[in-house]
Amino acid sequence: MEGKAAFKTDKNEQKNKRSGHLWFLLLIFIALVTSSILGFILGRQTGTMPLGQIDDTIVLEPEAPVFHLSGQTLYTNGSPAAGLRMQLHSEPMETQTDSAGNFLFPNVEQGEHSISVLSATGDVLAQREVQILRQNQTHQASVKLTETGSYVIELSVDVRVLEITIELDQGSLFIDPNLTFATAEGQVSTPYGTANISQGTIVTPQGNVYLTDGHVIFPGGTLEDPTKILLPDDQVIINHPLVSDAYDVTREGIVTLPDGTMIKPGGEIITGEGAAERPGETGVIVSQQTVTPIGSSGEEEKPKTEPTPEFLDPLEPPSESSEAVGNPEPEKPEEEIKPTLPPYADSGEAKISASQKDGSFTSWDQHRTLDLFYNQTTGQNEKIAPGSQGYYLFQLENDRQEKLIITLTFTKEADSPYLPLVFTLQPYQKKGDPVSGTLTQDQPLTLKSEMEADSTLIYRLDWQWPLDSGMDEADTQAGKQGGTYKLNLALHLEGEHE
Repeated sequence: MEGKAAFKTDKNEQKNKRSGHLWFLLLIFIALVTSSILGFILGRQTGTMPLGQIDDTIVLEPEAPVFHLSGQTLYTNGSPAAGLRMQLHSEPMETQTDSAGNFLFPNVEQGEHSISVLSATGDVLAQREVQILRQNQTHQASVKLTETGSYVIELSVDVRVLEITIELDQGSLFIDPNLTFATAEGQVSTPYGTANISQGTIVTPQGNVYLTDGHVIFPGGTLEDPTKILLPDDQVIINHPLVSDAYDVTREGIVTLPDGTMIKPGGEIITGEGAAERPGETGVIVSQQTVTPIGSSGEEEKPKTEPTPEFLDPLEPPSESSEAVGNPEPEKPEEEIKPTLPPYADSGEAKISASQKDGSFTSWDQHRTLDLFYNQTTGQNEKIAPGSQGYYLFQLENDRQEKLIITLTFTKEADSPYLPLVFTLQPYQKKGDPVSGTLTQDQPLTLKSEMEADSTLIYRLDWQWPLDSGMDEADTQAGKQGGTYKLNLALHLEGEHE
């Protein structure tokens, strides 16, 4: 009995072992099937996405950003030309002068324009062609009337806001050559001197207010004259109050500083002690209840430019009598005139070439679509998914006698899914430190590099969609959304010289 029982027990144990093995195999099979299903679903989510694309914008010269054109339109007797329509053409823009004749055209690009003044019914009262040029110099702005009757406005690349005065006279408009302008670094120049917002709040002759944190207030004063506020990121908001620890700006454009000083539309300044001041022709710095005219606090005073005559005859030199009429004040002695060095100029060029699928390079023009996700190894246009990676080559030729600062900026198009792509920029087959970064949902990604003067270099731009990005929700959402994935690439080359 004991032997049979032992035998039976052994059979049961063997049966249990076989059963356990079967269950183990079954679990492995289930696990394999499950993995296949999950992989299939993931493949469907990501595999249906067409090839990604990258739309580029190439800037071979120092970038000429947009600027904001503020102005005041007056009649010849000095009274404001209020309630008139103002138009700026190339890209059509329209605004209206307020009760003080002030106007604002935000985000103006360089190029050929025309400024028009229209009546409320749309009749053109005056019009003038204007060419706006951005120069490589810094802290400069000028306006000139040409022989053809058009104006040329030259601005340095750092000018952020330009303030002009327009005079209407019997169907013609004239731009006063005395300009006020502000740079992105907070330097404000009027016809009489220069100040910086680090010194305090600045009020220009036109009554615009430059706050110490980069905000600019173009005050209106009434519901019909809405206040416009230029934010530090160059966005413009209209008819909106602004409150901070350093100041308050009401909807009507009244600025109140921490010390109680109040700046009203039109530029009237009332200190905490009740004293009233105005910016005058010089503009002023407001700090600690003190109002200081620009040009009188140690900085070099700038002489006001005399108006430019309407028409100039280049073949006939001005007579002594005409010079006397145009310049009634005696000229400064020659020894007092300080020579100025000409702006730096480099006649060399910077050229960029894009790689082709056959390995050659061709001229890279602006606004073209690149096959960034073309697989250089397999020679196939493959669909991208987590774990995908690749690279793109482009060539730079720097014929200039100065170092080039290279800046690549990536932004995602609004209608494309977000992918946590990692980009790396480095010289191709040469020594050089790579720079990398991950594209975020809302912020642009910027990569910077340098290349020496008079040199040619091939760059490799690597991209990778990490298999484990730590952003599973973004990966899943991109797979569900599908569609074409597009990036915008801005490649900016800027010379650096001593």
